[in-house]
Amino acid sequence: MNCQRVVELIHPYIDRELDRDQASEVERHLEQCEDCNLSYCGQIALRSSLHDASFYYRAPAHLKSRIASSFSKETKQDAHTATFEVTSR
Repeated sequence: MNCQRVVELIHPYIDRELDRDQASEVERHLEQCEDCNLSYCGQIALRSSLHDASFYYRAPAHLKSRIASSFSKETKQDAHTATFEVTSR
């Protein structure tokens, strides 16, 4: 397997989406190719850091309330519009 093919398969490999034969080929290549292995390790580090709680922001209660309110208004308006369309036919 060449480097270009490994680059294409690195994300499916990390996500365990490859069949056993493809995964074995990628693993063999990663053992032999320092550049691809470095890329693989970088992807693993990135994936791990994205799971860090510091990346998550809890929305303020007033924002949640405003969003919920706008959905409620939109739903009521959609129901009113649908009723108007049915009765006007």
